[in-house]
Amino acid sequence: MAKASASKPGWWARRGRKKTRKDGRSRTQRFLLRWGWLVALGGILIGVAILLLTYAFASIPLPQDIRLASAAKVFDRHGEPIGIFSGEERRFIIDPKPLIDGRASFIGDAVIASEDKDYYEHGGVSIRGIIRAAWANVTGGEVQQGGSTITQQYVKQAVLQDTERTITRKLKEAVLAIKLERKYSKKEILGFYLNTIYLGRGAYGFEAAAQTYFDKKAVQLSIGEAAFLAGIIPSPESYQPDDNMKLAKERRDRTLGLMVEEGYVTQEEADRFIGKKVKLAPNEEESLTDSKAAFFIEWVRKDFLEPYFGDRLYTGGLQIHTTLDLEMQAAAEAAVAEVLTLKTEPEASLVSMTPRGEVRAFVGGRKFTSIKKARGFNYAADYPGHESGSTLKSWTVLAAIEDGVSLQSRFSGASPVTIPAPECGIEDWETSNYGGSSFGTLDLVGATTSSVNVIFAQLIAEIGPEKVARMLEKFGFAPKFGADEIQANCSLAVGSFDATPVEMARGYAGFA
Repeated sequence: MAKASASKPGWWARRGRKKTRKDGRSRTQRFLLRWGWLVALGGILIGVAILLLTYAFASIPLPQDIRLASAAKVFDRHGEPIGIFSGEERRFIIDPKPLIDGRASFIGDAVIASEDKDYYEHGGVSIRGIIRAAWANVTGGEVQQGGSTITQQYVKQAVLQDTERTITRKLKEAVLAIKLERKYSKKEILGFYLNTIYLGRGAYGFEAAAQTYFDKKAVQLSIGEAAFLAGIIPSPESYQPDDNMKLAKERRDRTLGLMVEEGYVTQEEADRFIGKKVKLAPNEEESLTDSKAAFFIEWVRKDFLEPYFGDRLYTGGLQIHTTLDLEMQAAAEAAVAEVLTLKTEPEASLVSMTPRGEVRAFVGGRKFTSIKKARGFNYAADYPGHESGSTLKSWTVLAAIEDGVSLQSRFSGASPVTIPAPECGIEDWETSNYGGSSFGTLDLVGATTSSVNVIFAQLIAEIGPEKVARMLEKFGFAPKFGADEIQANCSLAVGSFDATPVEMARGYAGFA
């Protein structure tokens, strides 16, 4: 019986075959799998080398050698100076021993309780503090605590002078903090910190802050005053008593509570200050300097710059160029001053804005150059504003056009009138024109020109108030009195909505 056998392919067939791996990986993939760990190891070694060099060669200056940060300068659209933020830096280097071991030792205690409760237990970097801060931030839903020790904070401001939150900066900060702790004692480092930490209003260190806020020396501070200053360290300008007394009290009371927990003061000592107002020196608020366009300066600072830059606004030497035109500002101020000449006359506000939303003139009150007044109520920008009146009718017309209503549509201007208004949530709406005036039949152009209330009442009853409310929001008008959205009601057509001059200027700039 013959056997069937398969013959082997010849050399010419074998030559054309490509060797393949069963796993299907390319040569590059196989190389990376075999040698890729060397790349990672090399990166780690380079990082370690950088940190070692940082440790070996970086010098950490003492308080008297630290260069003061500089104030931010503000300019108009032509480069003309308007004003500055934190115009006067103050710092007094003192012997810190009385603030740590002497009669005012509660100052050092307040700082430790508020900023670094494990200060005397770690070697410059606190893993426990980092974990505790991370947990507080996660459970609190926002960034409430930082993980940097007092030593790290001193290194950051004395050596790195870098506010960026990068891994590289944090590693350098940690390495240098360890180096500092090996060279100086805990009390010496705490003394460096108390002499240099920024505490707002241009004050560096507790001696300057005590004089700036309370017109006294640091050793003369009360426990409550020391707790306030220690409590505002994370963001001094955000917790100013004359801007927000509630937040200032909360920061002080939080520190007092922590001091009680750590055994630095008794509950009875803390209760003397908890809940009380933070009282500044009588002349402190009066020392606020005047500035050109003071209300504009304060509006820009509070609503835009400070939320973005934080304390860097006051210490980073920023050059801030705005859209304000000082010549137009002078003209706006003159226009207000010429009309309102008596002290007993009401306040006034004026906002001039380009179609691109660039503010050219901004008057928020009659004390044009007073920073103190500008830190009060800003009549141009602070909510809720003023009742809009007929200026709001333009958005009713726009909402109607988008709803398909023609400008040539005609309505009766007879007044008074009763309008069926189921869209407004009422059966009948009785309304009239200003002064009892009455008109014939008008189209929407004529009704807008003559500001005929009854026609706008008919218009919003036809299209519904919801469309007008949403149109106002599109143009940047904000809900007031804690509402989540502008309430849809038919009286919007005749101006029963509070708006600020800034909102109104921005809204009409959108039409231009």
